[in-house]
Amino acid sequence: MVRKGGGSKRRRSSCDEELIKFPSATLNQKVDFVLTSILFSNPQDERKRLKNAIIIQSFIRGYQDLKRQYATQRASFDECVSQSLVGGAQHTLDGPRLSLLSRQLIFFYKQSVDVHRLIWLCQNLVKFNSQFVKLLMGPQSQTCLFQVKRILGFCCRLLQCCRDDSLNVTVPMRMLEVYSSEKTYHPVVPDALCLTSLLEQILHYMVQKGYYKSLYVLVNHKLPSSLEYSDSPSVPLASTLLEHILKPLHFTYSSCTTGARQFVFAAFTKEFISAPFTEPIFHFFIPALSDAHVSFPFEAFLSSLQATINSSSLLHSQAPWVFYFVLSAGENRLGESHNSGVCLLYACTSRSQLCVGRRVVRGRTPTVPSGSAGAPTPAASVREQQPD
Repeated sequence: MVRKGGGSKRRRSSCDEELIKFPSATLNQKVDFVLTSILFSNPQDERKRLKNAIIIQSFIRGYQDLKRQYATQRASFDECVSQSLVGGAQHTLDGPRLSLLSRQLIFFYKQSVDVHRLIWLCQNLVKFNSQFVKLLMGPQSQTCLFQVKRILGFCCRLLQCCRDDSLNVTVPMRMLEVYSSEKTYHPVVPDALCLTSLLEQILHYMVQKGYYKSLYVLVNHKLPSSLEYSDSPSVPLASTLLEHILKPLHFTYSSCTTGARQFVFAAFTKEFISAPFTEPIFHFFIPALSDAHVSFPFEAFLSSLQATINSSSLLHSQAPWVFYFVLSAGENRLGESHNSGVCLLYACTSRSQLCVGRRVVRGRTPTVPSGSAGAPTPAASVREQQPD
């Protein structure tokens, strides 16, 4: 009864406030308004408002608690770093301590705040990698694998910001190199099938997190535009990036989800082959991947490309660049390839797409950057290399 009385008082007060807004209303109009307000006032509305208020308050309290936890874990992480540097010399970090630091970083990591913490942890994970990967042999194997993948994902995202000259890209690149190498895991995972499965899971996750996009940004911001392809390039970083590009393409990903290998080749094609060629791509990487002595899996690439064509995900505007690469890479491999029919089929398909794409852009032919002196356009090269 008290609740009902309280509710009626609240309704009467709200009605009085509304009536004040209409002082010229007649008595009958005021009575009708009051009766309508009483009859159509729904107690469920008040309950909904109360429920929504509780939800909002819970969200705010949860967010504040999460921020406090972030601050607590950051302080704990920094304390561990300080303890490891006692006496001016860094002490050896064992596997469990590295796992604890990795877990803390994964919990609170925010790129705008914690880059220096990520760099420090990656330095130690590289330095003491033999200690860390020992966890793969015990009950924490899945936790260790999860931490490796997440931190490599952070590194991929960080490398996409390499346009900032102040960013140290050496450490995250070294992290990618070490923890995607067979040599790192072979002492603790001697079985070849298990080792291959482990690397496939790691590489597939890295590609999902923008691995090829990171490499593309590095290629175009860390290599000189005048770099030409040779067996021994004058810039060691170019050879390193070429190895990084090729590494994920040599696995079948049979231990991953269906379509994983297709996804990896599609990511490679999207970032390096289907976009208009920049000078480093055109002058170094296209000739390098076309070299028969470089272990580029051309047949697997063609099969993946055919699947891409069948799914109609290859846009007409991308056809000239892909077509140019297929002809360049296939020139030295077509005679040896067991999949030459696929190459010819793609050549015919791409040629039709090339014509459509040129009509779409109203006759505008894609060109390489203006700094590429004497470099032919993909369209011109296509005309020169068309099969009879």
